[in-house]
Amino acid sequence: MIAVLASIVACDRDFDSDDIAVGVIRFPAIQLQGDRVVIVPAGSTYTDAGARALLGDEDITSTMETSNNINLAVPGIYTVDYAVTTVNELGQESSVTDQRTVIVPPTSPNTTVDLSGTYTRTTAAGVAPVNWTKVAPGLYLNDNVGGVIPPSIAVLPVYVFHYANGTITIPAQPVPNGYTFNGANITLTPAGYNLVIPNTVGFGTGTRVLVKQ
Repeated sequence: MIAVLASIVACDRDFDSDDIAVGVIRFPAIQLQGDRVVIVPAGSTYTDAGARALLGDEDITSTMETSNNINLAVPGIYTVDYAVTTVNELGQESSVTDQRTVIVPPTSPNTTVDLSGTYTRTTAAGVAPVNWTKVAPGLYLNDNVGGVIPPSIAVLPVYVFHYANGTITIPAQPVPNGYTFNGANITLTPAGYNLVIPNTVGFGTGTRVLVKQ
């Protein structure tokens, strides 16, 4: 009985292994070079640090596609996009992408009013801290644009522009967690600011009132 059983197992293994590739199945990867966020003054020049594309240990950077929408003449938040597609040992197509953010800050920044600090959203459901950090003249990083209570995935960091004439804007920009952030309308008030996020799925269109602490 034992000999017969061994014979059956051997036959099953030979049958199941037909047309199956043996070895490591490789998938592509992109290694970003340099910083993920770069600040470039308007009117200057920009040279991208680039990225490497790998398939296992094999360098396939020559097959990588790179594109960008950068306009150094206009303040804004732009991206450099990298993408590579390969076919693995099983004939399966695999694609991977990565992205760098390039910020062209205001050409005439507001240098007289400092907006950095902590703000609190007033809401019946509770409050959430929103921290503003000054990154460059007229440029701030807001770590929780909607004043959403953590640990929600909707806690999104955004960059804010503050111009010399008092204008303040939150332009469309890449954000984490799979969101497409299409910008927000913001108005400074004596106590802090009012905010409306009209075109981003997952956020209501009502006015959010935030007060500086």
